[in-house]
Amino acid sequence: DPQYRLALAWQNVAYNQPPHPGFFLGHGMPEPPVPDIRVLEPNNTPFIQILSPANGFELNLGLDLNVIVHAFGISDTSQMVVLFDNDTTVLDTLFAPPYVTAVSGLTSGAHSLTASAFDTEGNLMVSQPVLFTVDEGYPHITITSPEDRAIFGPGESIPIHVEAYDTDGSVDSVAFFINGSRYTTLDQGPYSITFDTPAIGLYEIYAVAYDNDLHETESEVIEVEVGAIRIFQESTTGFCGFENGSGSIDNNHPGHTGSGFANSENISGVRIIWAVNVIEDGDYSFTWRYAATEARPARLYINDTLIGTVDFANTGDWTNWDEVSLTATGVKAGIKKIALEAAMGSGLANIDYMKILSLTGEVSVNSVSCSWIPTHMDERMPRASAGDRFTLFPVPAGNYLHIQFEDIIETITRLSIHSMDGTRVMTLEGLKMNRIRLDIPELNNGMYVLTLDTDQGHYTEKFVILK
Repeated sequence: DPQYRLALAWQNVAYNQPPHPGFFLGHGMPEPPVPDIRVLEPNNTPFIQILSPANGFELNLGLDLNVIVHAFGISDTSQMVVLFDNDTTVLDTLFAPPYVTAVSGLTSGAHSLTASAFDTEGNLMVSQPVLFTVDEGYPHITITSPEDRAIFGPGESIPIHVEAYDTDGSVDSVAFFINGSRYTTLDQGPYSITFDTPAIGLYEIYAVAYDNDLHETESEVIEVEVGAIRIFQESTTGFCGFENGSGSIDNNHPGHTGSGFANSENISGVRIIWAVNVIEDGDYSFTWRYAATEARPARLYINDTLIGTVDFANTGDWTNWDEVSLTATGVKAGIKKIALEAAMGSGLANIDYMKILSLTGEVSVNSVSCSWIPTHMDERMPRASAGDRFTLFPVPAGNYLHIQFEDIIETITRLSIHSMDGTRVMTLEGLKMNRIRLDIPELNNGMYVLTLDTDQGHYTEKFVILK
């Protein structure tokens, strides 16, 4: 009885209003008719809306159209969203949320994009059309060099080359941007510049092309690093193999550099070891080129001191190589044992190489024999002043250099000299003396770094040769 059902409802919102039926109740009355009340199924007609692109969108010819569709109310057993161009051409068919796709190969001119959602039960809904234009009048621009993530030494100029053209007119100018600021603008090709003597750091580079119709197109953004670097391959001095487990050098997955890659045993705690001589105290970025088919996090240790966790993410295939980095601050000069330790039972990712970049100085590191790794893991800082412990003379040095310790008990056991680019130019081992004269007529004028190991400590000191 609809009247009585309504009366029950008003009892919930009003006081002293008794519910009444929709018919007379009395002695001897005839049976009232049954009202025609039916419970209807909910409306399952799909709802669909194109969220992107926006109406009136302009797309450069040759670029992909990114499409995002919102749809709901589709049957759980079978659902599908079909994209149409100008109501007739099927652009793509999406069978499950999220309904996101990139449409390529669109021709120039006006387009009408619609999306239809339907299921096997016959429910159908068509979105409102989105009108957009593919314009071949926009200029095209690509940075051809340097490559993304390229690395340059301190003070080294960075050549930047851009290819730019316009199909329906001409390119008026190309502007170059470095870290968000306009660096320079060229009014005619070739569109090549040189970024002169950048300081150590990370730089984001992109370019913008402007055409005669006042259209503009921005290139992709590339990143370059400037710093003193050293790359450690599996076949070079300083690669010391595996620890806490086994491993091998393999070359069965294409895309690696050098002769192969380091493949560790699939156990937790297995390590890859490198021997590194850090020339100067400072901050250093450690980068590994790797491949993995699952996440394989690892821990970085320097002389058995935990630096942090390295997130080796899934690259999708053993032939897909990527890079991941971790920065270590306040690294002390001296011989270091670098250990990359597997944090999970799946072991380490396949490691193609390790790259070390100095973030604070003009010298980086160099490789040393694995036998030089200190057993006591002494992380003491070098002496603050050479004058406190030993004397170098003459200053500047010429064809020879004298080294003399003030404490006659302290004995030199090993020394090395490095140029400012990290190249080792002299090494003497097995020494047992308190003073020494170094004959260095073959060394050119410039600044060098002297590294001394004694029976009491480890020291570094810069000196100048001027002949």
